[in-house]
Amino acid sequence: MENIQGFMLDHLPIHSSNISDSQFIVIILPALGTPAKFYKQLYKGVIKADLGAVLLSLKGEGLLKKAQLISKSNFGYVEFLNDLEKIITFLKKNYPDKEIITIGHSIGGQLACLYNCHENSFATASIVIAGGLVWYQSWNGFEKIKMLFATQFLGLISKFLGWFPGKTIGFGGNQPKNLMLDWSRNARTGTYKLINQKIDYEATSKNVKSRFLGIVIDKDMYAPYASTKNLLDKFSASDRDIYTLTKDDFNNITPNHLNWLKEPQPVIDKITSWLHKKGITHENY
Repeated sequence: MENIQGFMLDHLPIHSSNISDSQFIVIILPALGTPAKFYKQLYKGVIKADLGAVLLSLKGEGLLKKAQLISKSNFGYVEFLNDLEKIITFLKKNYPDKEIITIGHSIGGQLACLYNCHENSFATASIVIAGGLVWYQSWNGFEKIKMLFATQFLGLISKFLGWFPGKTIGFGGNQPKNLMLDWSRNARTGTYKLINQKIDYEATSKNVKSRFLGIVIDKDMYAPYASTKNLLDKFSASDRDIYTLTKDDFNNITPNHLNWLKEPQPVIDKITSWLHKKGITHENY
């Protein structure tokens, strides 16, 4: 696995396959608090599908101490997206003939989609897996109330403490305040009004023209179908598709929000078949 970290961002571990072997560069963005190592099988499966792969860790992964999170690492969605833009710009400069496909799990899927709002986005297609808008209205019945309460409570903890002690709480790992405030606002309002934003993501998303795929894991309590649909519907001028995978699509697991990573082949198969259907890949891919 080629490490191209030294060419880009010192604070962000980046690994890639031999990009020169493929027409495509697939960028994999993890879920919140989920180390890149958990995506090893997905990464290998993407490479086996003859797609060049770049696996990222999200900014701040491993910054677990309160002092670090408060004094040096208070960042949010905007800083995630700025890093992603730098990485993709670097890749496009060094591999100008390659097409970029962004793939994200959970919050990584939000970032994969929102990147398209950046000027001169290089994404040919963007895919969200087990993710979507955190907006509480994406849930039904009592789950809607629970989602609203939980997200706002976690946001208040972050605002009060100045950071989010996720390892203690048991959700998402330790995170900076701004990230959790962006996340809790999204859950409350269903909009992307981000701290430090220079792009109006809500207005810009309506005019983006690209291709989007949502892959829903059936009975995923953290990212139901409506959550994925509500995210992709923000890109109303784009080509959008959503598919649901059930336990019948998997051989050895009953999939949920995280453990589909133990058997990612059904997800990879859906991605490659969709790319073929859209005419993005050549017949030999």
